[in-house]
Amino acid sequence: PYTYFNEPVVAQSESDALAGQYGGIGVQVRRDEQGQFVLYPFRDGPAAAVGVQDGDVLLAIEGQPLGLDERLDVVDQMLRGEVGEGRGVTIRVRRATDGDEHEYFIEFAVVTVPSVVWRVLAEDARLGYIQIISFTGRTPDELRTALDDLKTQGVAALVLDLRNDAGGLLQESVEVASEFLDGGVVFYE
Repeated sequence: PYTYFNEPVVAQSESDALAGQYGGIGVQVRRDEQGQFVLYPFRDGPAAAVGVQDGDVLLAIEGQPLGLDERLDVVDQMLRGEVGEGRGVTIRVRRATDGDEHEYFIEFAVVTVPSVVWRVLAEDARLGYIQIISFTGRTPDELRTALDDLKTQGVAALVLDLRNDAGGLLQESVEVASEFLDGGVVFYE
């Protein structure tokens, strides 16, 4: 149902998102310890392209302030929609680095969900964070890209987050494990 030639997405459903693509702004939304909604834009997604940065706190969507009682899945769904010219969402965020507020209109685009996301932790620049969302055919290459990027940024240690991982392909999970193990058997069948 998706095209890449500025034609609208015909249908959007949960199965589309599970297939790794959806119409939206291309962010991962997480709650912090205070219950705020924190954004982590996908590297080549529409949100990153307009200036949304890792750690920005989402304050409002379409002018409506977000309460701490709002459900995460509802907020995530509000940042998705049908792709088409002029279709999108206006968000207001507070920058984690300086506390300044910014407002962005972000057009919905076809977003390919990465299987690996990563960043240097804001709390300690020596620590890299890698989350594997699911094990797909792209995961080993995406993981190597993440490791190379974090190494060039000077991280000394990694946090590998497999929480809420959707599972996936066996051979790719073995390749991922091999990045961290020095020989030996990964699994028995």
